[in-house]
Amino acid sequence: MSRLADVAQVAGVSVATASRVLNRGKHVERISDACKAKVIAAAKQVGYTANYHAQVMKRGLAQTIAVAMEISGPSEDRTPEALTCNPYFMNMIAGIETAAHKVGFATTLMGPTDQDLAIERVAEGIREKRFDGGVLLASVLTPDKTKLLTQAPDLPMVVVQPNVPTRLPVVDFDDAKGIELILEHLGQLGHQRIAWLGSLQHDGSVYQREQIFMQKTWDANMHGQSIRFDYPPFDTTNDPEEEIMSRAYDAMSQAIKKEKPQYTAVVCYNDATAVGCVRALQQHNIQTPTQMSVVGFDNTRA
Repeated sequence: MSRLADVAQVAGVSVATASRVLNRGKHVERISDACKAKVIAAAKQVGYTANYHAQVMKRGLAQTIAVAMEISGPSEDRTPEALTCNPYFMNMIAGIETAAHKVGFATTLMGPTDQDLAIERVAEGIREKRFDGGVLLASVLTPDKTKLLTQAPDLPMVVVQPNVPTRLPVVDFDDAKGIELILEHLGQLGHQRIAWLGSLQHDGSVYQREQIFMQKTWDANMHGQSIRFDYPPFDTTNDPEEEIMSRAYDAMSQAIKKEKPQYTAVVCYNDATAVGCVRALQQHNIQTPTQMSVVGFDNTRA
C-alpha cells in the first residue's frame, strides 16, 4: 500500500506539503497551483488514496452537505433518480454539487420517507454529525409544509427559493428583474400586447411572478393578459415536465380557439410551460418567432 511519504518523494516535496494538498490541510491556499498539481499527479502515479475516516476524526467534519427535497408520491418512487427527473432541479443540484466539490465537500440528496420529511432527515443528520450542513430546495414545498421554514431548527441550513418568510439564510433570484429584462427585450422587438401563461394557483412563486408581470407591463405602458392552467403537483407518479407541457399546450390551444390572439408575444412561467405553448402555436399554424414570440424563464438547455 502506498504511503504519503511515497507521494512526497515522487512529487519532490515534503510530507507535510503533500499532506496539506491531499487532505486540504491548514493554509493549503498558500501552496501554488503548480505544486498542488504535482502532488496530485504523484498520488495518482503511486496509487495513494487519503483515509477519509481518519480525516473526519481529525477535523471533526463529515465534509458532506445534504440537499433536502420534499416530494410527494409513493415511498418506493422517492429515489434519487425520481427526485432529479425535473431538469430544473437536476441543474440546481448539479450546481450545488459543483460548488461543494470546489471546497472539498461531497453532497448527498435526501428525500422524504413515510415517517419523516426530507428537512427533518437532514436536521437529524446534522445533529448526528453525519452532515455538516443542509440545503433545502423549498420551491416545491406545498402550503401545508411551509411551516418547516417558519419553524426551522437552529442548524447550519440554507433555503433555496423559499415561498414564505424564514429566519434561515436564503438563496434566491430576482423575479422582478427577470420579468423586467424580458419585457425590455420584447419591447425592443416592437411587442406591446403580451400574454402571460402560467398556473391558476394563488400562492408561491408562480403567482408572484404573474403579479410582477402584470405590474411591469402596466409600468411599461404595455397591455398584459393572463392565460392560466391547473399546475400539476410535484410528485413522482409521472414526469412533471411532460405534464406541465401537456397542460400548457391545452390551455394555450383553448385560448387560441376561443378568440384570435391579439397579443404578439407570450411570457411563460417556466421553460416547460414555454415548450407546451410553442407546441400549441405550431398546431394552430402560428409560427414562432415570426408571428408570435415566446419566452421561458429557467434557461433550461434545449
